[in-house]
Amino acid sequence: ASYLYDDCRYPALITGVHVGDINECKDLCDLYATAQSCDFFTYSSLPLTDENCKIYLENWDTFVGGCNTLGAPVQSNGNCIVQDDHCDINDLPGCDTCTACGTSKCYGIFESECADFPKPEETSDAINQAFCQNVCGSLVKEDISYYTYQVEEQTCGCYKEM
Repeated sequence: ASYLYDDCRYPALITGVHVGDINECKDLCDLYATAQSCDFFTYSSLPLTDENCKIYLENWDTFVGGCNTLGAPVQSNGNCIVQDDHCDINDLPGCDTCTACGTSKCYGIFESECADFPKPEETSDAINQAFCQNVCGSLVKEDISYYTYQVEEQTCGCYKEM
């Protein structure tokens, strides 16, 4: 499963071009980054998209902080996933192993502008994303594998699959 950031405020566009695939878009961002002109890019695989590669100059954490919907896996086949730089299997009941996906591994690749969300198995009020992840993580034994957090609404959804 992958990360989800949706309903985001995008910064000013540095440039938009048409490329053949996501790897070409990444290469273009890397080239712009040598002149401090690309922090991240978006790529659209939708057919008939003229400018399917868009280059942005904004700190990643600032961009993500402007998104209303956040989503991430809590587990996959018994491997629990935490949004931190470390994890302790003793703190994760129902998990065989754990993967820490903080600022290094698993970071920076995400889905956005997803049209359809399935109905969550569980919903809850949540004061922040970490609380939501903990709520859904506690349901691992019930095959919950993914969560979404609505920032403005402070609501949490737990899913069996996404």
